[in-house]
Amino acid sequence: MGGQAGGGAGRFRVLWSRAAAGLAVVVLAACAQGPGEPPGDLPDPTMASSTPATAAPVSPTPVPGGASGPGSDPATPGWGAYEDREEACTAVTDDVLALSLVPTNVQLAEDSGDISGIGTTIVDRALRAPEGVRDSYAAAREVVEEFAQAKAGEDGGGPEAEFDQSRYEAAVEGIRDWLTTTCS
Repeated sequence: MGGQAGGGAGRFRVLWSRAAAGLAVVVLAACAQGPGEPPGDLPDPTMASSTPATAAPVSPTPVPGGASGPGSDPATPGWGAYEDREEACTAVTDDVLALSLVPTNVQLAEDSGDISGIGTTIVDRALRAPEGVRDSYAAAREVVEEFAQAKAGEDGGGPEAEFDQSRYEAAVEGIRDWLTTTCS
């Protein structure tokens, strides 16, 4: 059993990479079109969420380099770990696709350690993201970490853990909003 420690987090990273690669194909196809041209048959990423705009407010745990600074104001953008707007938009788009898999992944995780590994991956992505969107990543991570803690309690005989889907979707919607505002 010792060889399986952290195996769930590794599986998530593989899923994250596969999801990012698949989305990269879609993004590259969209980038190949000229400015102002409609995206053709590509789905509208802003329509991907079924969460109403009136979702409960989120009190995120800050991620280092929160939303005050470069990248928080489109007039003075900073692109986090990315060279330019295009690279940042592509990476954040990849992240949104991968983040859409998180609710399923946390439900399938074998233990709270696997779930915490998913939260750690979200933090890693947040630290690379432009500052203007980091708070939304932090809010998503907070929901995942709360579920990991509840799952640990469940494993110890506590009540059944429930993933807060509406809060999580509200956090991811914040990232989608950043994409719409910054990358459109």
